[in-house]
Amino acid sequence: MSAGQQAQERLEKATEITLASIVANVVLGVLKIVVGLYSGTRALVADGIHSLSDLVSDVITLITVRIGARGADERMHYGYRRVETVGALFVSLLLVFAGGELIVSAFHAPEQTTVEGLQFVVAMVAALSVTTKEFLFQVTRRLGIKLSNQVLIANAWHHRSDAVSSVAVLLSVIIHVIYPQLVFVDAITTVLIAGLILHAAWEIGADALKELIDFSPSLEIVALVEEMAERVPEVTFIHNLRIRTMGGALYVELYAETDPRFTIEKGHEIAEKIRQQITQNVPNVIEVMVHISPKGEYLRKTLDDDF
Repeated sequence: MSAGQQAQERLEKATEITLASIVANVVLGVLKIVVGLYSGTRALVADGIHSLSDLVSDVITLITVRIGARGADERMHYGYRRVETVGALFVSLLLVFAGGELIVSAFHAPEQTTVEGLQFVVAMVAALSVTTKEFLFQVTRRLGIKLSNQVLIANAWHHRSDAVSSVAVLLSVIIHVIYPQLVFVDAITTVLIAGLILHAAWEIGADALKELIDFSPSLEIVALVEEMAERVPEVTFIHNLRIRTMGGALYVELYAETDPRFTIEKGHEIAEKIRQQITQNVPNVIEVMVHISPKGEYLRKTLDDDF
């Protein structure tokens, strides 16, 4: 499969799951608001508004994955994939807000005023929301990891935050009916899971910032790239290896020393072998720039700089 076909498939999969998320948020949001108003459950109404507010995250995700799928042009020489990274940063900030909102709501939740006889309906709607949003979280997160798409992973955690909000509603209904004296249980549960969401927001935001400032990938990735390049028999030394990440994709640049008697054509052949070794054996590498230099050049330059 060509790079263009891979990019198109990546876009289609990301778009499909995000559109499914939009539909789910609209349906669940409207359902929770209607049932909440009818039953007098203000917590469910607030949860419905939370679901509709998640559309902001969905729209950011949809826009950034579509822009990020564009190839290189005269304005963006490395393509638009870092737009996804910017989107992930924005969504991580929304996650911080969502996590903080959950903590505040845990201690300032609307008083349970559900109309008697409708608690079961409210509980079923909340349970449906928990099940749907947790399913979307799992599917979106796995796809984001598979596609190395940070904005999808960030949006997945928004599904988890909505699921937690619905868990709080479900617990409040159950506790109100069975154990009215244990009013603090749903608050504790909400705070604990909100902490997980804030931790995820920190990790996603930190990864996005690292990518935007060209932070090097892991030492394992760097070592693997160097190892693959050195497997080409004609290569005697690898130096000035640089790797940058863009929207989860790796762009590699390196210098490879070879026998100075090789022709330009032979040098080009060696560079192509290095490129194939790296792209076929290192995950997510989509471009490799190889500079061929004569054996001993790096050592000579180093000695010249020292003296």
